[in-house]
Amino acid sequence: MNRPEFVRIFAKKTNRRINDTVKFLDDFEKILLETLASGNDILFHDFCKFEVKHVKRFERIHPKNSNRITIEAKYKPYMKFGKRFRETILNSKEVIENRKKKEKHQTS
Repeated sequence: MNRPEFVRIFAKKTNRRINDTVKFLDDFEKILLETLASGNDILFHDFCKFEVKHVKRFERIHPKNSNRITIEAKYKPYMKFGKRFRETILNSKEVIENRKKKEKHQTS
């Protein structure tokens, strides 16, 4: 599902106009990014957690030429799904059926 499809469904389920829904999602994204950029985490209890993790500098071997390369330290955005989110997805018959259809379609 892409963003326009999500906006249509969200607007319909919440009885909002599409323009209001787009503004709501834009504001949500802006606040989410500003909060993470300021170094704070965002926790939706039992649903998900957004955070920024620090990844230390490390060395790897380049696969093509076998030279050692250094990957500098950096910050990475990270999202961890909560128990309610995971259980809902794992126990959803619709999700299982759609995955089977996609896998069948890809192999044929």
